[in-house]
Amino acid sequence: MSLNNLKYCQPEFYKFSEDSLFLANESSKLIKDSFPKGFSIKGLDLCSGCGVVGIETMRQLEDVSFFHFLELQSLFKDFFQKNALFFLNNDQRSKVEFYNSDFDSFLPNPNIKYNLITSNPPYFKRENNRLGLDERRNLCRFFTCTGFTNFLNFIYSSLDRLGVALFLGRGSEIEGEIEIFLKKTPNDFEIIKHKSIGLTSLFMGRFLDK
Repeated sequence: MSLNNLKYCQPEFYKFSEDSLFLANESSKLIKDSFPKGFSIKGLDLCSGCGVVGIETMRQLEDVSFFHFLELQSLFKDFFQKNALFFLNNDQRSKVEFYNSDFDSFLPNPNIKYNLITSNPPYFKRENNRLGLDERRNLCRFFTCTGFTNFLNFIYSSLDRLGVALFLGRGSEIEGEIEIFLKKTPNDFEIIKHKSIGLTSLFMGRFLDK
């Protein structure tokens, strides 16, 4: 099923691609295949936009404690709320929360660690690609206010040691920064290329000493 058939509310300046559905499907499949039945998800959709990835992941999982959605641009909140109302039932909607924040300011609860982090983040490098005229669209495609290494650091500090992080990227744009990040990180964490679709790859991050 395509995003067009699902009819998600999205802003005119930026339309999410089929990659978002790919990420949601792979995330839910990995949880079902790799974790015991009844494993309760404490989820985070990072750089969530209007919520497509997290909402579609939730719809495929049976046991979700909560799912948080973190997005830098406040204008996406209205789209997220409409999508949650349309696609999630009452019980599911009671478990979601939208946070308009950057990584450094995001403090929902210092004791929370997420056992599932999903993200279709901005992953294009400004030095390799041309910025557009619409700053809102640029924020969806480039980390203009922070760097990809900060994104990886946030995952490392927010992920439960038994959990898994799944994010999309183009290898040519981000593999160098992944390598630098891992060299600076204790040898208890790995990021591997899990699967690819076209030019986009699905990366998986997880702790090794569980």
